[in-house]
Amino acid sequence: MTRMLLAVHCLLALPLAASAQEAGGNVSVPEDLHSVLLLRGKACEEVAQHERRGPSEYFVTCSGGERYRIWVDPDGQVNVEER
Repeated sequence: MTRMLLAVHCLLALPLAASAQEAGGNVSVPEDLHSVLLLRGKACEEVAQHERRGPSEYFVTCSGGERYRIWVDPDGQVNVEER
């Protein structure tokens, strides 16, 4: 349960992290996405690319070629889908 709460917190903070990063802050969106993947038990050595597709939706490509869609559904649940 604690892992899920942490994953939800990380993903919900991603839009804020992206804004802070664009404003010159030192928040790393790829690191947040990587944490979500690790907490969900997904293979990802390092986030090589990420693309924001919505307020709480990202497409991620890992250095090993793994691809994922990460999003928060209307109920607030973090979802990770292999692509």
